[in-house]
Order: sequence, then structure tokens, then C-alpha cells
Amino acid sequence: MTEKINHIKIYQRFLEIKANGGRVGDLLKEFSISRGTLYNAIRNVQNGDTAGLRRCLSGSRLECLWGYKYKARFLSLPKNRSAETVAELQKIIWEMKADDFPIYVIAEKLCKERSTILHHLAKRK
Repeated sequence: MTEKINHIKIYQRFLEIKANGGRVGDLLKEFSISRGTLYNAIRNVQNGDTAGLRRCLSGSRLECLWGYKYKARFLSLPKNRSAETVAELQKIIWEMKADDFPIYVIAEKLCKERSTILHHLAKRK
């Protein structure tokens, strides 16, 4: 589990550096990791932990999808309301809806009101 937390921290810093126009090399030095490890961590957070997801699908499908695909991305979002943050949140909401999450479950998992979720989904159309 600590590896997953490190992936989240790495992804958070990656988003900050990407938003500020910084260099990836600084991130590599900060975490003392190789470039391949960095991109593996980013891919793991963006696409979800596919190996863990396959193992978990014998149980509750939505809980597995949340835990292995969306949770890390949501927890990595900055707490501000910048355009990049809102766009990433909308992307998460749209993908969750495409994976057949009901509106009330999306709202519960993302700690948002149902009207907010519906507002973001309406923007997609």
C-alpha cells in the first residue's frame, strides 16, 4: 500500500510541475527515481492498477473500479479550482459514468452533490 501512496505523491507533484511548466528532471531528483519508474507511476495512476483490478473483479465491480482505477486520480487532484483541476475532475466523472456508475455513487465517492455531478455530465453533451 505504501507503494500506491508514493505513486499518488509522485502524480501530485507531476501535476504541479506540469501546471507550472517545470521540468521532470527535478521530480526525478526529488523522489530519487528513474525516468521509467516515474512514467510507470504516472501510467499506473492514470489508467488504474489493472493487475489489481483483474484480481478484484470477482467481488463488487464498482468498488473494484473505484479502488483501482479512479481513487488515486481523484486523491491526486489539487484542492484548488483551476481550469486544469476542473477539467481532470470532469474527465474522471465522465469515465465513471461510462463505466456505469450511478449518479449517486459518483457523488458519494467524489464527495460532491448530485447536482454538481449532473452539471459536469451536462457539459459533456
